[in-house]
Parts: sequence; C-alpha cells; structure tokens
Amino acid sequence: VIEPYYSGKINWTALELIWLAGAVICCGVHLARYYRNCKQLSESLPADRPYIRQWQDAHPLRRPYQIRVYDRIPTPVAYGLIRPVILLDKESAEADEKQLALILTHEYLHIRRFHILIKWVIFLTCVIHWFNPLVWLMGYIVQSDIEADCDEAVIRNKGENVRMDYLHMLGENRSTR
Repeated sequence: VIEPYYSGKINWTALELIWLAGAVICCGVHLARYYRNCKQLSESLPADRPYIRQWQDAHPLRRPYQIRVYDRIPTPVAYGLIRPVILLDKESAEADEKQLALILTHEYLHIRRFHILIKWVIFLTCVIHWFNPLVWLMGYIVQSDIEADCDEAVIRNKGENVRMDYLHMLGENRSTR
C-alpha cells in the first residue's frame, strides 16, 4: 500500500510533544531576554563624551556602530549584528580614558569578530537540544572562550604593561554582577 505524501494530519508522539514544549519554552525565555535587551537599547542615550567620539573615529568598522550609555546594566555589553551597539554602564562611561579604552576595545572586538552570530548559533543549538545538559555546558564554555579571547586580544593590542590594570578592572566588574 502506498501512503499519500501528506495526509493532512500530524501524528505526534508523547516524546515529540515534550520536545516541542521544551523548545517553545526555551525559545520564549531567550526571546524575552532579547526583548528586554531591545528595550534597554531604546532607553539608552548616545555617549556624548569627547574621548568616546575620538576613540570611535579611530576604530572604524565596515558597518556603522554606536556607543550608547544605559544606567541600569551592571557591565558593558555589545549588541547587534547588522547595526551593532556598544552599551556602556554609567560607571564605565565615566571611567578614566585608559580604563575606558580597554572597555571599548573589548566590546569592539566582540562586534568585529561577529561574536553575536556565534551566540545566535549557540541559542539555536540550545533550543533544539534543550534536553541535553552537555549542549548547555558547551554553550557556557563557548561563551567563556569568547570572553577570554577578547580579554587576551585587548592585552595583546594594548601591550603587556596593561595586563595587571586590565585584570584588576575585570575583577571589579565581575564582583559587581
């Protein structure tokens, strides 16, 4: 007997329904975070400090990016793939020029190296394989490696003499999270 290509109804097994429910919940949680991030960007203000404008002029990209300030985030972060934004917390935006250059360089490297694309791949992988703790561990490790990669590049870029200042600054930022 030849079965028709599409019979008009879908027969889901219990395991498939459980997987689908988990994927929908996982996707919903991530999309809620994405919505929150978009709201933060819409409420943020352009960074108007002259040094920040000078730094941005000295660090061009092929695609335009903005540097903005938002007072309700604990640490600086880079957002966006097509229209990227470096979002600074208020304390970082008011830091001395040496520390601010390190912060901006770190976030700039995330944008330049398309780390947001890697994070979207991790997101999709975690949605599809939400039931596998090893996939979640892989996502955590990849994100840690991305951060370490940018940290190492900042130190290489700015020179070994900034290593201790940069590590001290990272320790302060992680203790405030």
